[in-house]
Amino acid sequence: IDNTPPTITPPANVTVYTNSGCTATGVTLGTPGLSDNCSGTVSFSNDQASTTYPLGTTTVTWTASDACGNPATATQTVTVLGATVSGTVKYYNTALTPMYNVVNVELWQGGIKKYPVSGTVSTTSTGYYEFTGVCSGDYDVKISATKSTIGAVNSTDAAQVNYWSVN
Repeated sequence: IDNTPPTITPPANVTVYTNSGCTATGVTLGTPGLSDNCSGTVSFSNDQASTTYPLGTTTVTWTASDACGNPATATQTVTVLGATVSGTVKYYNTALTPMYNVVNVELWQGGIKKYPVSGTVSTTSTGYYEFTGVCSGDYDVKISATKSTIGAVNSTDAAQVNYWSVN
């Protein structure tokens, strides 16, 4: 009688980016390593039937069973990251001068503010802004003036801020 469970080594952890809204589709987990002292086949499965994973970390549990019915488990993680959206807001002039920490930047989708979830993101002293953890999709970049004493966006600037250096 064999009471020794098989050995299961999970595939390497997986890190991917969103490719369909706030999910990653077509994620490939890999195949676990298996061994056993009992003759016969070692079968395996995992608790994730889908190849689609949500933003964040999901733990996948792999289970192996040997021909004698002894089980063993191992875990793997799938981490889905959002993208980083960054750029520089510049005046629409010949020099494309950065707006120098005078604007707030927001990402909107379908008429709804998506990023940041609360508060605002202000440009740096060089006009740079950055959002992290952004789900894939199309967004409108909206800017608004701040209460900065070093300048503000006037109607001429607002009408001409159509140059976006988005990374």
